[in-house]
Amino acid sequence: MDDVTEPTASDSWVAEHRLTLLAQSESSAGPIDERGQRWLDRRATGLVLAACNCGWTTGWIPAAELPGQAWLIGKHGIPA
Repeated sequence: MDDVTEPTASDSWVAEHRLTLLAQSESSAGPIDERGQRWLDRRATGLVLAACNCGWTTGWIPAAELPGQAWLIGKHGIPA
């Protein structure tokens, strides 16, 4: 990848690309059921986060604003 320095004999440690994609969710405690149990309800917020081990991140953004798959893979590799 062109944005990470290639290792040299004197500096052999570099941050590698390792892409992670997350979808944000939120939860709310549901009502107590007939057995006295309370369940958590979960729903997607519509926000996603892409982050790479090299330090690049989108922060939480609407899913529609996520860079395209070809760009992500080309710059940061296949998601882990």
